[in-house]
Amino acid sequence: MALVRTLHGAPQDKTAGTSYAPTLGVAAVPVGSLAVLAIACDNSAGTGSSPIVSVNDARGHTWTQQITATQDPGAADAGTTLEVWTTRVTTQIEIGDAITISFGSTSVTAKTVRLVSWASDTGGMLATLTGGKNTAVGSGTAPTITTDSITSGQAVHALVASETDTAGTGDADTTNGSWSAEGSSGTTGGGAASNMRLAFQSKITTGTGTQTYNPTIVSSDFVIGWLGITEELVPPRSPVFVVPSQAAQRASRW
Repeated sequence: MALVRTLHGAPQDKTAGTSYAPTLGVAAVPVGSLAVLAIACDNSAGTGSSPIVSVNDARGHTWTQQITATQDPGAADAGTTLEVWTTRVTTQIEIGDAITISFGSTSVTAKTVRLVSWASDTGGMLATLTGGKNTAVGSGTAPTITTDSITSGQAVHALVASETDTAGTGDADTTNGSWSAEGSSGTTGGGAASNMRLAFQSKITTGTGTQTYNPTIVSSDFVIGWLGITEELVPPRSPVFVVPSQAAQRASRW
């Protein structure tokens, strides 16, 4: 049995607005998948906090916030916010469907997102969260974070958001498995600090232990984080008991 990861889009936008609704453009997200949406954006709310209020999609799923962290130098739009939201897909999310990120009454300019789904290639199994997750914030070129102990066969879903317009370099460590090639996307134009970049890597582990995620970025404010992904049996359906109608009960007596 093995976990399978699929990319469904990595759009970005630099138009100020109180919401952002990119459409799915790479592949549909099938029923049963665990959809993982990462959002990197300006820390535009209040005195420099996360502006993200909610996530919704065209198929009516309930999205749950798993990670929220902000590198806040003390003023709105001066730092970086990273959030990760997940949902279990019960109705396929189709190409062209919008996923709407609400910023409430806050106008946000630079933002980039990445939608990934996880599934199991084994019948009767689902991909799900292990419950392990964490974040770290800072400034510089060398963000780093260490996971909890990851059981062999489980996956690490790792991300770094940075306030820059330039791609960095992914982690090439091969301890208990190899990191995937880095996927990186972000806004451009204007000064580097007016932009937002989001990089992603994952590793399906081949041995049990902690993992350290060490990408390299252009010097900037950053938020780095991870989630653990595992497999579980599909929950059994509850039995359905049908109570015969009174007419059927009378008829059965004859």
